[in-house]
Amino acid sequence: MINVGTGVRLGDTYYSSAETSAYVAGLIAGQRLNESTTYAATPFDDVTRRWTRAEQEQAVQNGVFIFFHDGRQVKALRGVNTLVTPAAGQNNAWKKIRSIRVMDAINTDLQRSAEDAYIGKVNNTEEGRQALIGAMKAYLALLAQSNVIEAEGYDVILDPAYYGAAPILKPEADQVFLQWNVKLTDVMEQLFGTFYVQ
Repeated sequence: MINVGTGVRLGDTYYSSAETSAYVAGLIAGQRLNESTTYAATPFDDVTRRWTRAEQEQAVQNGVFIFFHDGRQVKALRGVNTLVTPAAGQNNAWKKIRSIRVMDAINTDLQRSAEDAYIGKVNNTEEGRQALIGAMKAYLALLAQSNVIEAEGYDVILDPAYYGAAPILKPEADQVFLQWNVKLTDVMEQLFGTFYVQ
């Protein structure tokens, strides 16, 4: 979920934050998986409220998606969703729109690929399972080439809880349990520097 906290002005028309949320949905949907909404330029002329820098940072920490005017144009500040405190097993990547989009895309694409080409079509043998795993690894390799995920460390394996020397559970003859592992990439969102004058 995304909480849009800033209204905008386009020409002589003012849009509330609720009305602006439709633009935010389109902005997110229109981006590639290796892009972020952070600092994305917009067509708007101004924001309805100019937040101080401290207020902007507080909004981001509270999971509020805001727009700001940088003196030249209106931009999205940070691509955050409403998650403020990650649950056990989650990290700060779960607070970011891009990360959630990538996780959803991977899950959806791998499921769709399995449904279209494997479920009901390929025998549940070692050879069939390895073919499925190979296809999923090939998809992840494409994401790695696009810098959506790290090129090192992604993998698709048979879930060790069901397969291996001492499985905890035994799958039925028509079941396959997989585990996919990826490390998401991120974009530069904060830049800090020290300026020395001599």
